[in-house]
Amino acid sequence: MRRFAACFVALSCWILPALGQGSVYVSGGLGFPFGPDTFKELWNPGWGVGSGFAVAIPFVKGIELTASVQYNRFPLDEDAARGNLEAEEVLSGGGASILGVNGAIRLHLQDAGVRPYALLGGGYYRLRAEDLSVASGGKRVTARFEPNSGVGLLSGAGVLYPVGASLELFAEFRAVYMLDEGADELFFPLRVGIALTVGH
Repeated sequence: MRRFAACFVALSCWILPALGQGSVYVSGGLGFPFGPDTFKELWNPGWGVGSGFAVAIPFVKGIELTASVQYNRFPLDEDAARGNLEAEEVLSGGGASILGVNGAIRLHLQDAGVRPYALLGGGYYRLRAEDLSVASGGKRVTARFEPNSGVGLLSGAGVLYPVGASLELFAEFRAVYMLDEGADELFFPLRVGIALTVGH
């Protein structure tokens, strides 16, 4: 995953000068599972990382096109997963992760200084849960979960804060709704990061 993110950022720095004014960014933060109930109850909030780029649309003020990759990991809530298991039975594994490739329109509400913005877009997401094992008395039983993939919708809002001629800090909140057969997942990434302006 780190190698993929590094390649994505390097490619962004090569593409943006050719396309025009834009920025490349990296971020980290937390992700909060929200729905359905199984997703929210069995997994806890966890960490997330991401990278991406934004490109200004020529002759259109205040609107950018963005592309990003984002990874979120959610640790298993062992208390919820134990259910009716005996105290001596030991759980291992069971964490979940979502890898997403996103595209969105970013609308800036102010042209200079501290710049709030809104996001609207979608992407393709892959949800994977690790094998969950229960061990007791020298015996082990393992449950395996098939990964799910599908398209999704995202919306969000954030703010960019300039700290130099070509450098900005940002904070952003997103809502991601993954369309999954039978049980659509909803989660909320909250992240902070740094953006570097490149291009003309």
